[in-house]
Amino acid sequence: KPKPKPKPNAGLREKHLKSAYRGATGPAAPPTPAEPPAPAPLAAAADIVEAAAGEAEAWWRKGAVVEVQSRTWPGINKPGGVGRITKVSFDLEEGPVCSVRYVLGGSEKDVPKRFVAPPGESNKREQKAPKQLADEQAEERSAENERAASRREQQRRRREAEREQEQQRRVAGNAARCLHRKSPSVEAAALRVEPAVAAVAPAVPQLSNVLGGNWTATANAAAAAAAAKPAEPSRQARRA
Repeated sequence: KPKPKPKPNAGLREKHLKSAYRGATGPAAPPTPAEPPAPAPLAAAADIVEAAAGEAEAWWRKGAVVEVQSRTWPGINKPGGVGRITKVSFDLEEGPVCSVRYVLGGSEKDVPKRFVAPPGESNKREQKAPKQLADEQAEERSAENERAASRREQQRRRREAEREQEQQRRVAGNAARCLHRKSPSVEAAALRVEPAVAAVAPAVPQLSNVLGGNWTATANAAAAAAAAKPAEPSRQARRA
């Protein structure tokens, strides 16, 4: 009996069937890794901003090397320079401040954060447009002048309050002293000056009259002369 002729592509079809059977009954193939979903634009921008802020604040800590900006204008002469932060604190007027020990010697306390920057940032700042740099310096000076004016105003108010308290204490002391003083009539009587009565000195009789026996006439004449003589005012009357 003659054999049937093989169908075309029969062997290739059987091979495909066997491979499909082994894939179905054998171990499962690992899944194809899916591509990660693309992040939302807003979330990516927020992450970038947060990471930039963290990197920007990393230098504001104790032991970090920083560069202090030169501050030289009327009333302030601080050259600044490169140094290391020794202390970080917060001031009610200036905000974040730090203490810096400079590399070339010397130190400075309570330096505002706006004058401190990482090394090299000041060069970038100086490379800005001259007008922009001048505007920033003018704003910093105006802010510093406003803070100085507020401090002067506080000192003036404190001096005025102390002056008012001193005046009140003086008024209270005068009132207390007036309570212990005498009445006006008594003080006026004490200030009144009475005229002093002149004392009449006894007349000394002349020796010739005594020897002659005319003692009475001589005494009467001396008394009359003393009475006729006007009395001299006393010392108190002359002062008055």
